[in-house]
Amino acid sequence: EPPELVKEKIEQVRAKAAAHGRKIRFGIRLHVIVRETNDEAWQAAERLISHLDDETIAKAQAAFARTDSVGQQRMAALHNGKRDNLEISPNL
Repeated sequence: EPPELVKEKIEQVRAKAAAHGRKIRFGIRLHVIVRETNDEAWQAAERLISHLDDETIAKAQAAFARTDSVGQQRMAALHNGKRDNLEISPNL
């Protein structure tokens, strides 16, 4: 999810936890591609998904949308099954 949405959700959950006298921690999972330059990193990312067509991505996203995982459902909605929509925020 885009960082601004993650921040908002974390703030909401923290507030709810605080209302019950609790303090909670969070974890986030990311896939990171690191190269010497931005161009090299994007080329590496492109190589990773170059074999995927929009139909393959759409099928995977449809499967994710049917899961009970709210996070997977939100990710599927963000991507809309399109390869070009896999970047959710600058450099993410």
